[in-house]
Amino acid sequence: MYSTEYDDGCCAPLLLRLAFNQSATFSKYDGLGGMNGSTLRFEPQISYQHNNGLTKAMQVLEPIKQKYGDNLTYADLWTLASYVAIEEMGGPRIEFKAGRSDASDGSACPAVGRLP
Repeated sequence: MYSTEYDDGCCAPLLLRLAFNQSATFSKYDGLGGMNGSTLRFEPQISYQHNNGLTKAMQVLEPIKQKYGDNLTYADLWTLASYVAIEEMGGPRIEFKAGRSDASDGSACPAVGRLP
């Protein structure tokens, strides 16, 4: 979670932003967005202007995904990373529950403009 690339040496804010930008897109009306699917990995969502720089967060987490392969979804990894980031920045410990699924392509990407 630490690197000299970041102002204070910690990438926790970037990991939290990744989870926020994915989770805040959920719509109860069409069921798209949110953490399930981790669609931010795909076009067109990754190219939305408000997601600029989030590929770096994905790169930070990719070695963990590669280590655990199919036993860990991107959706669970991003959620867990945000929980650890919150705790690392002085927030509470949040109990993690696995079970989120990944989309296989960008067909489930939410439309641009869903972030508050």
